[in-house]
Amino acid sequence: MHSFLIKVEIHSLGCNLLGCNLKNIVFVDWEILNFSKEILFEGVEIAQGGNLDLEDILQCLCAKQNGCTAIITNDSKFFNCGLEIFSVEQFLGI
Repeated sequence: MHSFLIKVEIHSLGCNLLGCNLKNIVFVDWEILNFSKEILFEGVEIAQGGNLDLEDILQCLCAKQNGCTAIITNDSKFFNCGLEIFSVEQFLGI
């Protein structure tokens, strides 16, 4: 299985990001992000040191390195690297 991260800039139409429903959100500027060798090495080191999920770590570090501000996941144990983490329900406000 291959892991990748898709960076999406989201523009809301007349409402707060968490207060919008899906009909009111426009997705633009989709970008698939690769993991750099540095991110891979850092992720492996963090995962081994704390018995953590390497895939989560790589996604979070890659997102952070590329200027993302939040992660949307239903994984309640997702690695926290300092970005805001939302469940799908929280993000959509349902």
